[in-house]
Amino acid sequence: MRYLLLLAMLLLPSVVLAQAKPMGEKVSASGKIKAVGPGYIHVVSEAGDQWQVAFAPKAEVFVHGAANASFLRPGMPIKLSGKFNKKAETVEPLSSVTVFTPRDEKKRGRAEAGGDSAEASAFAKNLFKIEDPAQAKPAQEVKPPETFDVSTAGVIASARGNRLSVRVPGAVLKVELTDDAQVTLDIADYRVAREGDRVDLEGWTYRGDVTKVVANRVTITLAEPLGEKK
Repeated sequence: MRYLLLLAMLLLPSVVLAQAKPMGEKVSASGKIKAVGPGYIHVVSEAGDQWQVAFAPKAEVFVHGAANASFLRPGMPIKLSGKFNKKAETVEPLSSVTVFTPRDEKKRGRAEAGGDSAEASAFAKNLFKIEDPAQAKPAQEVKPPETFDVSTAGVIASARGNRLSVRVPGAVLKVELTDDAQVTLDIADYRVAREGDRVDLEGWTYRGDVTKVVANRVTITLAEPLGEKK
C-alpha cells in the first residue's frame, strides 16, 4: 500500500504537467489565407483542413511580396540605391525600393536613426558643408564629383505620390520614384495579408482542438501587389 501511494505521488507531477501542456501535435504545412483577424489568421491547408492560426509570443513572421508607391507611409524603414546630387536629390527617378522590417533590436535602432550604411554616412557627412573662404582649396585640386552613388537604408519621413523624403545619417534624401516603381516587401506585419495569399507555417496544434494552431514561424507570400491599383 505504501509502495502504491509513493508511486502515485511520483507520477502526479508528470500527469498534471501533461494536462496543463497546451501543445498537441507538431505542424508543418502550407495553405491559403481565408481571413485575417486580430492576432490570428484563418488558413485552409492544401489538404483542405481549416485552421485558426495564432502567433506564439516570439513567432517569426515573414511577409514577402510587392506594392506600388501608394503603399508607402512615413515611418517605414526602406532600402534604396541610386545616384544623388549635392542637394541630396535623386538624379534620375528610382525604379525600385524595398520596405523591410529590421529583424533584431540593434538593427531596428539603426534603421530608426536613419540606416546603418557606412557609404550613406560618408555621403551625408560633407553634403551641406560650407567652405570658409580663408581655407579655399588650391586651384589645382580636383573638384569633388557632382553626383554620388548611394546605397543605404533609412526611414521614410514623408511620402507624397512618387516623391519621398528619407531620413539617413546626417541628411534627408529627396527621392523621386518612377510611375511604375517596384516596391519590394520584406516585412513582419501579417495584417497586410489578404484572402488567397499563400502561407507556409510551422507550429503545434492546440491540445484537444486540432483546428487551432499556435505558430512559431509563418511565411506569407502575397498574391497581389499592395496599394491602390492604377
